[in-house]
Amino acid sequence: MVRCRLHCVWERTGSSRAAARSTGGLCCSCDIFHSQFQIPNSRAEIAMAANQPLFGLVIPGRPVITEFQLLDSMKAMTIVEQPATVAEITFFLLPSTPIPPGYGAILYYATPPFNSWVLIGSVDPSKPSGVFRTGWATHDEVRHCPVVQLGVSLEP
Repeated sequence: MVRCRLHCVWERTGSSRAAARSTGGLCCSCDIFHSQFQIPNSRAEIAMAANQPLFGLVIPGRPVITEFQLLDSMKAMTIVEQPATVAEITFFLLPSTPIPPGYGAILYYATPPFNSWVLIGSVDPSKPSGVFRTGWATHDEVRHCPVVQLGVSLEP
């Protein structure tokens, strides 16, 4: 039996098969129904789905961030508190990151209400790390925010 990445997610979260069936169409041969998800079609999607760390962030004076909340098969996000004190961010791929050729990890930020995303920078297998200035201390919309969301999207 082939199991899709979602089968494991449903088992981890304790969701029932009945709840899974109520969401819509069959996505794999594990007999779990999901309409809002896709079967992963790249090694990066599989790693994202398995919640394996793919990338990390270093904000000077703070612990390294490698845990991100998975939003879908190609997007993840984390929260950064007190963004006005963050002058730069180092964004990097972990050595075992399976990003396919032609894809990169794009870093964005959003301020409350978190519906408008601004590009910070990107990394890819040919350039696996970068240091990006935020300028947040001089942006009025960020300077007064208690938190910002950092989003990562795997894109061609």
